[in-house]
Amino acid sequence: GRLDDARVEAESSSDEGLLSVAETFRTHGLSKLIEPLLASKIETDKSLRLVDWLKERHKERGEPVAALALARRKLEQFPRLEGYKEVRQLAQEIGVWNELRPQLLDR
Repeated sequence: GRLDDARVEAESSSDEGLLSVAETFRTHGLSKLIEPLLASKIETDKSLRLVDWLKERHKERGEPVAALALARRKLEQFPRLEGYKEVRQLAQEIGVWNELRPQLLDR
């Protein structure tokens, strides 16, 4: 019942604290309310944990385009085979793998 207080607390939290608050929002079915804060944080911060958290929420809701954008962001920041496979899987789901593959290989 103190949603505004929780948002204020989240805004001043470290990444670790923000993830904890975000999980609390998620368990109460309110993850969409905290997601804009996380999305703005990842613009100025390199925290892959925040990117992962947001990506997983999009995947849970069946939003593969948004999940793909975050998976690509992570792959660019932290190029690993596991990340490439995730990007491939999401891109195949939405039918853009043939266009995306050459771009990834060029990078």
